[in-house]
Amino acid sequence: MVYFLLLGATYTMVFWLPTLIQSWGVKDLLLIGIYSAIPNAFGVIGMILIGRNSDRWHERRWHFAACVGIAALGLGITTLLAGNLVGASAALSFAVIGIAAATPLFTLVSEYHSAAAAAAGIALISSLGNLGPVVSPSIDGWIVQHTGSTTYALYPVMALYVLSGVLVLVTVHTARSRLPGRDLRTPRSASA
Repeated sequence: MVYFLLLGATYTMVFWLPTLIQSWGVKDLLLIGIYSAIPNAFGVIGMILIGRNSDRWHERRWHFAACVGIAALGLGITTLLAGNLVGASAALSFAVIGIAAATPLFTLVSEYHSAAAAAAGIALISSLGNLGPVVSPSIDGWIVQHTGSTTYALYPVMALYVLSGVLVLVTVHTARSRLPGRDLRTPRSASA
Protein backbone atom coordinates (compact mmCIF):
# COMPACT_ATOMS: atom_id res chain seq x y z
CA MET A 1 0.00 0.00 0.00
CA VAL A 2 2.85 2.38 0.83
CA TYR A 3 4.48 1.85 -2.54
CA PHE A 4 1.10 2.21 -4.29
CA LEU A 5 0.59 5.60 -2.62
CA LEU A 6 4.19 6.72 -3.16
CA LEU A 7 4.34 5.85 -6.84
CA GLY A 8 0.85 7.20 -7.46
CA ALA A 9 1.83 10.59 -6.05
CA THR A 10 5.25 10.62 -7.69
CA TYR A 11 4.03 9.71 -11.18
CA THR A 12 1.27 12.30 -10.86
CA MET A 13 3.90 14.96 -10.23
CA VAL A 14 6.04 13.72 -13.12
CA PHE A 15 3.10 13.79 -15.53
CA TRP A 16 1.52 17.05 -14.37
CA LEU A 17 4.62 19.16 -13.62
CA PRO A 18 4.68 20.90 -17.05
CA THR A 19 0.92 21.59 -16.83
CA LEU A 20 1.40 23.01 -13.36
CA ILE A 21 4.16 25.34 -14.56
CA GLN A 22 2.05 26.36 -17.56
CA SER A 23 -0.80 27.26 -15.17
CA TRP A 24 1.52 29.83 -13.58
CA GLY A 25 1.47 31.83 -16.79
CA VAL A 26 4.44 30.33 -18.67
CA LYS A 27 3.39 29.73 -22.29
CA ASP A 28 6.69 29.10 -24.11
CA LEU A 29 7.29 25.34 -24.33
CA LEU A 30 11.06 25.74 -24.08
CA LEU A 31 10.71 27.72 -20.85
CA ILE A 32 8.27 25.16 -19.46
CA GLY A 33 10.90 22.48 -20.11
CA ILE A 34 13.64 24.54 -18.49
CA TYR A 35 11.49 25.41 -15.47
CA SER A 36 10.56 21.72 -15.14
CA ALA A 37 14.23 20.75 -15.05
CA ILE A 38 15.18 23.13 -12.23
CA PRO A 39 13.30 21.30 -9.43
CA ASN A 40 14.70 17.99 -10.70
CA ALA A 41 18.26 19.29 -10.39
CA PHE A 42 17.57 20.06 -6.73
CA GLY A 43 15.97 16.62 -6.41
CA VAL A 44 19.13 14.88 -7.63
CA ILE A 45 21.29 16.73 -5.11
CA GLY A 46 18.82 16.07 -2.28
CA MET A 47 18.52 12.39 -3.20
CA ILE A 48 22.28 11.91 -2.99
CA LEU A 49 22.66 13.77 0.32
CA ILE A 50 19.65 12.18 2.00
CA GLY A 51 20.59 8.71 0.70
CA ARG A 52 24.11 9.07 2.10
CA ASN A 53 22.75 10.17 5.46
CA SER A 54 20.32 7.25 5.52
CA ASP A 55 23.14 4.82 4.71
CA ARG A 56 25.39 6.40 7.30
CA TRP A 57 22.81 5.92 10.06
CA HIS A 58 21.46 2.59 8.70
CA GLU A 59 17.96 4.00 9.00
CA ARG A 60 15.19 4.12 6.41
CA ARG A 61 11.82 4.65 8.16
CA TRP A 62 12.34 8.16 9.50
CA HIS A 63 14.28 9.28 6.45
CA PHE A 64 11.41 8.08 4.24
CA ALA A 65 8.80 9.76 6.43
CA ALA A 66 10.81 12.99 6.43
CA CYS A 67 11.12 12.90 2.64
CA VAL A 68 7.41 12.43 1.99
CA GLY A 69 6.77 15.13 4.60
CA ILE A 70 9.12 17.47 2.71
CA ALA A 71 7.28 16.60 -0.51
CA ALA A 72 3.86 17.35 0.99
CA LEU A 73 5.03 20.54 2.69
CA GLY A 74 6.72 21.81 -0.47
CA LEU A 75 3.61 21.08 -2.53
CA GLY A 76 1.47 22.84 0.07
CA ILE A 77 3.65 25.94 -0.14
CA THR A 78 3.53 25.66 -3.95
CA THR A 79 -0.27 25.88 -3.83
CA LEU A 80 -0.06 29.00 -1.69
CA LEU A 81 2.38 30.66 -4.10
CA ALA A 82 0.66 29.63 -7.34
CA GLY A 83 1.01 32.46 -9.83
CA ASN A 84 4.30 33.65 -8.30
CA LEU A 85 6.74 31.94 -10.65
CA VAL A 86 9.87 32.40 -8.52
CA GLY A 87 8.25 31.51 -5.20
CA ALA A 88 6.28 28.56 -6.54
CA SER A 89 9.36 27.24 -8.36
CA ALA A 90 11.41 27.45 -5.16
CA ALA A 91 8.69 25.62 -3.19
CA LEU A 92 8.41 23.03 -5.93
CA SER A 93 12.19 22.54 -5.89
CA PHE A 94 11.96 21.90 -2.14
CA ALA A 95 9.15 19.39 -2.74
CA VAL A 96 11.10 17.55 -5.42
CA ILE A 97 13.97 17.00 -2.98
CA GLY A 98 11.61 14.88 -0.90
CA ILE A 99 9.96 13.30 -3.94
CA ALA A 100 13.27 12.23 -5.50
CA ALA A 101 14.76 10.92 -2.26
CA ALA A 102 11.72 8.96 -1.04
CA THR A 103 11.64 6.24 -3.72
CA PRO A 104 15.23 4.95 -3.26
CA LEU A 105 14.69 4.91 0.52
CA PHE A 106 11.84 2.47 0.09
CA THR A 107 14.17 -0.53 0.33
CA LEU A 108 12.72 -1.70 3.61
CA VAL A 109 11.98 -5.30 2.54
CA SER A 110 15.61 -6.18 1.96
CA GLU A 111 16.49 -5.21 5.54
CA TYR A 112 13.93 -7.50 7.17
CA HIS A 113 14.16 -10.75 5.27
CA SER A 114 16.63 -13.21 3.81
CA ALA A 115 17.76 -12.63 0.23
CA ALA A 116 15.29 -15.17 -1.19
CA ALA A 117 12.34 -13.83 0.80
CA ALA A 118 13.34 -10.24 0.02
CA ALA A 119 13.37 -10.99 -3.72
CA ALA A 120 9.82 -12.36 -3.59
CA GLY A 121 8.70 -9.46 -1.38
CA ILE A 122 10.21 -6.86 -3.69
CA ALA A 123 8.54 -8.50 -6.70
CA LEU A 124 5.13 -8.47 -5.00
CA ILE A 125 5.51 -4.90 -3.73
CA SER A 126 6.66 -3.69 -7.15
CA SER A 127 3.77 -5.41 -8.90
CA LEU A 128 1.12 -3.99 -6.61
CA GLY A 129 2.82 -0.63 -6.20
CA ASN A 130 2.95 -0.01 -9.94
CA LEU A 131 -0.85 0.10 -9.99
CA GLY A 132 -0.67 3.47 -8.19
CA PRO A 133 0.57 5.32 -11.29
CA VAL A 134 -2.39 3.89 -13.20
CA VAL A 135 -4.95 5.36 -10.80
CA SER A 136 -3.56 8.59 -9.36
CA PRO A 137 -2.73 10.66 -12.49
CA SER A 138 -6.20 9.92 -13.86
CA ILE A 139 -7.83 11.20 -10.69
CA ASP A 140 -5.64 14.29 -10.87
CA GLY A 141 -6.71 14.88 -14.47
CA TRP A 142 -10.34 14.52 -13.50
CA ILE A 143 -9.89 17.12 -10.74
CA VAL A 144 -8.20 19.56 -13.13
CA GLN A 145 -10.92 19.00 -15.73
CA HIS A 146 -13.78 19.60 -13.29
CA THR A 147 -12.26 22.45 -11.26
CA GLY A 148 -10.14 24.13 -13.93
CA SER A 149 -7.34 24.46 -11.37
CA THR A 150 -4.10 22.55 -10.98
CA THR A 151 -3.92 23.80 -7.39
CA TYR A 152 -6.82 21.62 -6.27
CA ALA A 153 -5.21 18.64 -7.97
CA LEU A 154 -2.16 18.94 -5.68
CA TYR A 155 -4.17 18.30 -2.50
CA PRO A 156 -4.73 14.57 -3.16
CA VAL A 157 -1.04 14.23 -4.09
CA MET A 158 -0.05 15.79 -0.76
CA ALA A 159 -2.43 13.40 1.03
CA LEU A 160 -0.87 10.40 -0.74
CA TYR A 161 2.60 11.44 0.40
CA VAL A 162 1.52 12.02 4.00
CA LEU A 163 -0.40 8.76 4.14
CA SER A 164 2.54 6.77 2.77
CA GLY A 165 4.83 8.24 5.44
CA VAL A 166 2.36 7.56 8.25
CA LEU A 167 1.86 3.98 7.06
CA VAL A 168 5.61 3.32 7.06
CA LEU A 169 5.99 4.70 10.59
CA VAL A 170 2.99 2.75 11.91
CA THR A 171 3.52 -0.60 10.18
CA VAL A 172 7.29 -0.97 9.81
CA HIS A 173 9.49 -1.37 12.84
CA THR A 174 13.20 -0.69 13.00
CA ALA A 175 15.19 -3.55 11.53
CA ARG A 176 17.69 -5.23 13.77
CA SER A 177 21.22 -5.41 12.47
CA ARG A 178 22.38 -8.79 11.25
CA LEU A 179 25.85 -8.08 12.55
CA PRO A 180 26.38 -8.95 16.22
CA GLY A 181 27.22 -5.99 18.41
CA ARG A 182 26.17 -3.43 15.79
CA ASP A 183 24.10 -0.52 17.12
CA LEU A 184 21.92 0.93 14.35
CA ARG A 185 21.56 4.27 16.08
CA THR A 186 25.20 5.24 15.70
CA PRO A 187 26.82 6.06 12.38
CA ARG A 188 29.63 4.06 10.92
CA SER A 189 33.04 5.20 11.96
CA ALA A 190 35.30 6.84 9.43
CA SER A 191 37.34 3.64 9.15
CA ALA A 192 34.32 1.45 8.27
